This record gives sequence, structure tokens and C-alpha cells, in this order.
Amino acid sequence: MKLYFAFACLLVGASVGAQNLVPNGSFEEYSECPMGFDQVIRATGWTRFRGSPDYFHGCDSSHFVGVPLNFGGYQGAHSGEGYCGGYCWCETAYNVREQIGEELIQPLLVGVPVNVSFCYSITSGGAQENYRFTATGLAMGFSMDPFYIDGPISLPNWSALSVDSLVYDTLSWHCIEGVFVPDSAYRYVIIGGLYDDELVLVDTLNDGGLYNCAYTYFDDVCVNYGEIGCSIQDFVHGTDGSSALTVYPMPFGGALHVRLPSVRNEHIAYTLHDASGVLAQTGVVQLEHDGGAIPVVGLSNGVYVLQLSSTHESWTPITVVHVTP
Repeated sequence: MKLYFAFACLLVGASVGAQNLVPNGSFEEYSECPMGFDQVIRATGWTRFRGSPDYFHGCDSSHFVGVPLNFGGYQGAHSGEGYCGGYCWCETAYNVREQIGEELIQPLLVGVPVNVSFCYSITSGGAQENYRFTATGLAMGFSMDPFYIDGPISLPNWSALSVDSLVYDTLSWHCIEGVFVPDSAYRYVIIGGLYDDELVLVDTLNDGGLYNCAYTYFDDVCVNYGEIGCSIQDFVHGTDGSSALTVYPMPFGGALHVRLPSVRNEHIAYTLHDASGVLAQTGVVQLEHDGGAIPVVGLSNGVYVLQLSSTHESWTPITVVHVTP
């Protein structure tokens, strides 16, 4: 218990900007500009998993699936110029849902916590589709394989993160975040309505709405090790007021590289503690020119805390993740 408490304190003190395991999590990259309904596949890496979800981007000058103006409403992107959207509930038939999915950069590690987050915005008042309802049930989940399902087939009814409260504000983006401990080496992330009708809360959003559905935009999908939220970069930095130090890549495989902003020859001592607080590796890295490398010796996959210090300064402990190459 004492070891776990010490490790938890190190995690709180660490400052980490971790890599997003979801490629194109902000929907900025596209193979072709979207031109109509059901074109999520044009968002690089993404595909539909259920129904006919939509891709929106500022590149569409017709404004049908543009940003901020599109068939479903008026909303700027949470970041950049792109986002996706889909039905979270419809009165017209049982379990009308739309989901998208994408393969992660690497499978999740069983038992190793990951931070999960996404942003969403409900909509009504669109010129082509004017939605009447707001609903809960938008969620992030994971799967081992890609799939495509349509019709009234039952939904998973579990998720890593979900919207559980009704929202009536159509002007703002709302972001939620949490921690998920994988029970399998999941390879795909899923975003969309993941809960059956009887588990979803529904209310009227717009009395004048002509479409008896609830439609939600979503953006900035993030799965990472380290701190909550994504910087969407490959580096982690100490930010405690000492000399800026960079550790990369993240996650690391064969070696963990250390770099200071200015060229200087220096010996830096390091320790790596595992998730239970046990010392896994210790040594000294020689920094020359562009930096130095910490060799990996028999490390298991998982989360570690890296502590670095020299004769005249030390850096905030950094959470790092090892994955066997």
C-alpha cells in the first residue's frame, strides 16, 4: 500500500504530454473533401461501424457538410476545421444509432490504464434536418476487430466513457474525460451511440423540430497514456522550472532518448520504477550533442515513472510507457 501511494504521488507530480493513440483524432486529415451524407470514410483512417454517420469539414464550400454551416445546424469545430456526427437516438425505430471506428496506433495493454476523452455538441435548427430531441448515450468504446452493423441489433451497452446527462445547449462544445483499464488488447476505438433505447434519456430540444431524432457532433477523440487530454505529440517535457528536458518517443520500445535544449556534455542519473513502485532499472546516461539514450534491459510492457537528475539539478518525475517493439 505504501509503495502504491508513493507511485500515485509521483504520477500527480509528473508533467506529461502524451501521444494520442487515435490517428486523426481531430478529423482534420481527409482523403477527399466530404460532399454529402455518410462519408466518414473520407476522414483519413476512420470508417462507419453502424448506420451512416457523417463527416463535416470546412473544405466543403457548398455548406451541406461544411463547417460551421451544414445540413444539421451551425457549429464551428472544437479544433481545426473538421468533426463527425451521427444519430444517438430516433423515435422512428428501435436502436437507431450511428457509430464510427478506427484502428489505434497500437493495441491497448491489458490492465494498463489509459486516459480517454472526446468533445461533443448537440444540434438542431439545420436547414435540411431540423432535430427535435436531445439524448444521452453518446460514448467511446473499444473492439478487437472492425465491424459494420445496421438495424435493430442490440448495442454493446458498455463503454469506456459516455455522456450520461442531457444537454440543451446547442452553441457550445462539451468535453468529457476519464480513465479506462482494458481487459483485452483492444485494437479499435468506437465513437457513437452504444446503449439500447431503454438505457437512454431523451427530452425535447426544439418543439419546432421536424426530425424526430437526436443528432450529435463529436471531435477531438483521444486515447493516451500519461496525462488526461491530448497534446497530440510524441514528446514529453519536464515543466517544473528547471532546464527544459525532452524524453521521447512515447511510448518507447528499444531505447528512451533524453535531450536538453542546448548542446552540453553531462552525465544524468536515472531511475525507472514500475506501476507498483518497485525499482525496475537504474543507471547513468551520457548526454552529448543531441542527447543520449537509455537502453531498455528486460522491461515488461507497461507504465513506468522516470526520474532524472544531474549534479546540479533534477527534473519532475515523468510517466513513460514501454511497449516491446
